[in-house]
Amino acid sequence: MRGFGAGVVLAALVTAAACGGGDSGGSSSHAGRVRNDRKPATVGDVVVRTETFVDPSRPTDPPVGTPGRTLVTTIRFPQTGGPYPLIVLAHGFDGHPRKFTELTEAWARAGYVVAAPTFPLTNDELGPGRTVVADYTNQPADVSFVIDEMLELSEGKDDPLRGRLDGDRIGVAGLSVGGVTTFAVTYNTCCRDPRIDAAITMAGARFPYDGEYELAGVPLLLFHGDADPSLPYAGSVEAYADAAAPKFFVTVLGGGHSPPFEDDDDPADEMVTAVTIDFWNLFLAALPGARQALLGDATVDGLSSLQYEDV
Repeated sequence: MRGFGAGVVLAALVTAAACGGGDSGGSSSHAGRVRNDRKPATVGDVVVRTETFVDPSRPTDPPVGTPGRTLVTTIRFPQTGGPYPLIVLAHGFDGHPRKFTELTEAWARAGYVVAAPTFPLTNDELGPGRTVVADYTNQPADVSFVIDEMLELSEGKDDPLRGRLDGDRIGVAGLSVGGVTTFAVTYNTCCRDPRIDAAITMAGARFPYDGEYELAGVPLLLFHGDADPSLPYAGSVEAYADAAAPKFFVTVLGGGHSPPFEDDDDPADEMVTAVTIDFWNLFLAALPGARQALLGDATVDGLSSLQYEDV
């Protein structure tokens, strides 16, 4: 994600329109899918495919300016077996799912179906000066819509996802503005999706929505670099303090904004991959030993520290 300073964030907060009230989970107002021409690819034992989900019930503002919300979504899942929990990953401002290939592939190899949508107005394909940070208010509903569409795919008679996806075990994760999205869709009364069972925020923050944050009821894992130049580390410190258990907070010592989480080479890469998988294994897959693995993997001398509180 391109770093943005306090001035840009302040402008976004002043000009952003708040999202609509009420829970967004389980909405049936979505309208469909556009099948992409490219066939699913197999990378080792992981299937990679792209679906274009289109929600006609909500418009996309300029510079795109379309009557619906188009979400090109990269999906990764194990080639065999299942059913597996679903994880939706939200990219950051000026970001894209392609920047998370290593992390999403690792999650799929660990036994998860991963859907990473490209948000209409915050992705880097729009070009310089065309991304709109204020569109963060619309992204929680995008995440819920993607969950709807993924569950529908898993029920398709001839779809490769049939029998692979467990709709009763759903996680959401996000980086930066994707972390903002994750906080909102999981914990804000404006747009909370009750189907979400676990959440991870990476260098995230709680931006204002037309609702209140209630950080309870869903296990939370926070990551933040204590040298983040873009979104304040203190924001995650405060979120951890406000959250109910179970909660875990990994500080990346000397860590910046996006490199520990995207495909950039970073000393924290292996730690982040291991801890996120441990967290999903604990709260989505309920695997024995996952808690102890998380506590061990999250504490690396000179690299990371962990605060946590169990129920």
